[in-house]
Order: sequence, then C-alpha cells, then structure tokens
Amino acid sequence: MTKEKTSFLSIDSLTSNAKIVSFVLCFFVASGIWVVNTLNKEHVAETGIRIRLNVPLAFKEDAGKADIVATVQLKGRGFDLADFLLFKSDEELIINSSTKNKGKISVLKAVESLLKPFGNKITVENVNPEYITLPNGMAYTKKVALIPTYSISYKKMFMQSGPAVTYPDSILISSSSPISNSLTAIKTLPIEQANADRPVFRSTLPDISDNSNLVPEQTKIWVYVPVEIGTEIKLNVAVNSQQSDRYLKFIPSLVSISCRVPISRFEETSASMFKVDAQLNKNGTSKAIVRVTEKPFWADQLKWTPAVVDYFHQNP
Repeated sequence: MTKEKTSFLSIDSLTSNAKIVSFVLCFFVASGIWVVNTLNKEHVAETGIRIRLNVPLAFKEDAGKADIVATVQLKGRGFDLADFLLFKSDEELIINSSTKNKGKISVLKAVESLLKPFGNKITVENVNPEYITLPNGMAYTKKVALIPTYSISYKKMFMQSGPAVTYPDSILISSSSPISNSLTAIKTLPIEQANADRPVFRSTLPDISDNSNLVPEQTKIWVYVPVEIGTEIKLNVAVNSQQSDRYLKFIPSLVSISCRVPISRFEETSASMFKVDAQLNKNGTSKAIVRVTEKPFWADQLKWTPAVVDYFHQNP
C-alpha cells in the first residue's frame, strides 16, 4: 500500500511542475510580444541630454569645455528612441560652437544635428533651454592656419633638411566681434636655437599681439624643424630667359651650381629641379646677369658660376 501511494504522489508532482513551466513560458512569450508591440508604437520620451560646448573662453584660467544639460522631449518609434537614448555615448553628444548668432547657440538645432542619422524617425517636441549663451559673448569663431617662426643656427655640417611644421597645423580662434575674412593664418611666437645638430621640437604660443580681441582655443603650440647632416653637390643647369620669346644663344649655355643638400636628399637632387634665368641688358649690350629662380626647398647656400653670360639672337 505504501509504494502505490508514493507512485501517485510522484505523478501529481510532475503534472504540477509541467503546469508551472508552461505558465512561465507563456508569460515570457506574452511579455516579449507585448514589449515588441510597445516598442513598435510611437512614444514621447523626455530625457536630459548633456551638451558639451567646445568654446574658447575669454580668460585662460577658464579655457576648456563648458557643459549644460538640456531637457528634451523626443517623439518617435520605441525602437528608434531606445537606439538613440541607450546607445549614444557622451563623446557623441558634442556640439561645436562655430556660430555667428550674436553669442547664442540654438539647442533645438544642436539636438536635431544629433538626430540626423535617424532621418525623420525621431523628432524634437520640446527643448529647454531654447538657446545657450556663449561665455563672455565670444560669438564669432574661425579656424586659421599656423605659420612657424624660428631662428636657428647649426653646427658645422648640419642644416635644415625640410620645411618646418606646427602641431597642430591650425587652431580655432574666437572673438566678441566679427573676424576679418583676410585673417587666414597666425604666426607662432619665434623660437631660437643655437648650434643645432638634431631635429628641433619646441613649444611656443600663437602670436596674437596685434589682435588683442582674439582668443585662441589652445595656447601651447609645437614647432618641428627637421635637421640633419648636409653635403655639397654640384650640377650644370641650362640657361634660359623669361624676357624674350625669340631664340637666344647663351655663351656659356650652362651654369655650374653648387649648393648644400641634406644627405638623405643627395640622390634625388637633379639639375631639372633648378631653373636659371638670364636677365637681359636693356642698354643694348650682349651681357646678361644670371639668377637661380627655382630650386628644391631642401637646397641651401647656393653659389653659381658664371654670374654673367653673353647672348645673341639666333634664327630658328
């Protein structure tokens, strides 16, 4: 009798467990369907969007990034809202302050710019604040190039082997008044280096001494001047003249040029990179002064001979 009762109890227990499992499965399936249907419908969601202003401020101690949190109501399909609100990182919510709107930035336009990847799927219903006022009224911004200025002397056998560059090569400047269209570049404050025998890499500042109303986005600029051992090279270059379209005969027809070039550029330096121009004498004499008018940027300490050539007109 005891064994039969135990058997019946086991069957009832299994039946009960099966009902619980079925209920749980149905609950999750129904919940999943409900969630999908809900996310597929249109909703209005209110959220706080942190907006970072990359604004050069009026005082160096305040320079950096100002943050505000805008309260925004967004309307769209649940899936799209979730995609925007859950998967946007702080670094993606950045607004650059390049504006000429009298010191104000439209928060609505800023948020709409963040929503561009979603097309018309998400719209802005309301935003607060409507505008952001730029600190200290720096309403005008512009990106300008940086030009390195420097004075360097070199140890014997060394020379500059290429053009100097700045890091960064441009900066954002701001002003409380309109910035002139003619202002496209700013020089750095000059750096000095004596007896250089290796590349020069020095920090300096943008030179805005003549534009006291301007505020640079950053004040630390690096100037890099390549330096390496130089060597002498001699080349024979044909004489030509830009002053006449007639056929001219020059005696001698070649000018010997000697110059220093970086040792790494020796093999690639050729006569075709130089141009010698004969400046004709307007007083009727047949003497012309020769000048080197083109050269590769790495060539330095040019000398040439002869300095004067004879010429006469030649029939074609």
